[in-house]
Amino acid sequence: MTTKYDLSISQIGEGNTYNPYASILKFLNSSKFPNRESFPHGFLFGTGSSAVQIEGGSHEGGRGLGIWDDIVEQNKGLKHILIAIQGGEIGLALSSGRYVPYSSNPEDVVAAQRLMDFYWGWVLDPVFHGDYPKIMKELVGNRLPEFTKKEKRMLKGSTNFIGINYYTSHFARHEPNITKIMADNYDALAVSEASDAEGKILGFKDQYGWNNVYPEGLYNFLIYIKEKYKNPKVYITENGIASSKISNPLKDEHRIAYVAAHLNATKTAINDGVNVQGYFLWAAFDTFEFQAGYSGNWGLYHIDFNDSLKRIPTNTAKWYKEYLTRDLRH
Repeated sequence: MTTKYDLSISQIGEGNTYNPYASILKFLNSSKFPNRESFPHGFLFGTGSSAVQIEGGSHEGGRGLGIWDDIVEQNKGLKHILIAIQGGEIGLALSSGRYVPYSSNPEDVVAAQRLMDFYWGWVLDPVFHGDYPKIMKELVGNRLPEFTKKEKRMLKGSTNFIGINYYTSHFARHEPNITKIMADNYDALAVSEASDAEGKILGFKDQYGWNNVYPEGLYNFLIYIKEKYKNPKVYITENGIASSKISNPLKDEHRIAYVAAHLNATKTAINDGVNVQGYFLWAAFDTFEFQAGYSGNWGLYHIDFNDSLKRIPTNTAKWYKEYLTRDLRH
């Protein structure tokens, strides 16, 4: 698999199978690595973390409004008020990655695009094109609700930007045996996902087993968004990797390497004309993950649950701060 990067996956780990992050860290300290000033003027850097709220909070003893209140239209007109006062934008964020054909088999090539249409097009096609992807309508049939003409007009052009929560990518393989797939949701999709193909790993395995590390997938996905949706404004709203509880969560050089590789992928996409406006590292603090609880440390700041919830900066926090401020000091 080829890449347009100065740093490719084939170079990562070359001669260093024990620590595949080493080549990234070496590249990070070279003159080829993009510094903050090389990003467009006004490009946003930040971090994300879960917002603490109570769903339906307006009915819970004055605890405050939550996202749920907006969804059920408890605050009609709030969107327009905020835009008028703050000059803000309304967008949506989706979590997934780029799907790569499991093999050169034409059925797998088509399956990869089918996954893109079902996972991304399901939401993005209506807000950019006014309707669901054609392949979804054909395969799902009358189980897929139809938009009225009025709904299509309301949907088309209704978002100011796309938010991308990217961690890794996956191979896609055509799966004719639909009994292997969850019949409730994916029988029409007829695709299975995998992390390896024909004996090759997509990217390389993260040392803690959370995700395959594959920054090329971010680049390829950004190019896909540019070409399919006429280059809309894009923010990378989540991107990060965890540390393990069994290791020292403060010594997280693997996370520095991960973030650096994905910043490089982002800058390469910008160089190739993608309208990326910001990058938000996940997460500011250790979070509770739905599938893993507190077993992984995602935060730039580690929370010590054995010491009054003390917040301690990781090596990545120190590096990220230095990266974002060093050019501004000159």
